[in-house]
Amino acid sequence: MAMDWVLFLGGIAALGGVGAAISAYFSMRAFKEDRINRDTERLLAIAIQNLERAWNALTDGGLHANPPRNNRLNWLTAARLVLSYKDVKQNLKNKSALVLCEAEEEHWRHKFYLSLESLSQKFGYYEGPDDKSGALDPTSALVVHKFADWPEKKEDPLSRYGRVHDESFDELRVSHKWMALRSWMGSF
Repeated sequence: MAMDWVLFLGGIAALGGVGAAISAYFSMRAFKEDRINRDTERLLAIAIQNLERAWNALTDGGLHANPPRNNRLNWLTAARLVLSYKDVKQNLKNKSALVLCEAEEEHWRHKFYLSLESLSQKFGYYEGPDDKSGALDPTSALVVHKFADWPEKKEDPLSRYGRVHDESFDELRVSHKWMALRSWMGSF
């Protein structure tokens, strides 16, 4: 009978050990996931900050946004920060973080585009600086302009609606409140 109690208590002790091992495993797993999530949040914040800093560097904090000054250091800094953004973005593995990152990228791409748009016909801009900072570096100009362009392989979300009179366009029907828009749309 005493032997039965010893076996019984030994079994409970073994189960307790297994339970402790399982608990330790899940604790370590939760700790690792928490660390990965914190790292992902940090990377996302750095990526977004790089885009904001790039635009601020190019435009002197928005003071010279359209067009940006022809300043070598501003263009070099902006290009380096855009490239740094791309490097950080490649390290994002979390799908949600990538979606957020790409949404921010769209926002900043648009801001860059608006700042650079007036340069499309401004011949001579790239040839000489407006201060003594030195000539623009061609690579930095290309990097910044490439970022402002719509990516070649990126699908335009508007393309899912087709043309104005396609069936897919019916999904975008607007309220009768917008009479002028509806009238204009009828002209297509």
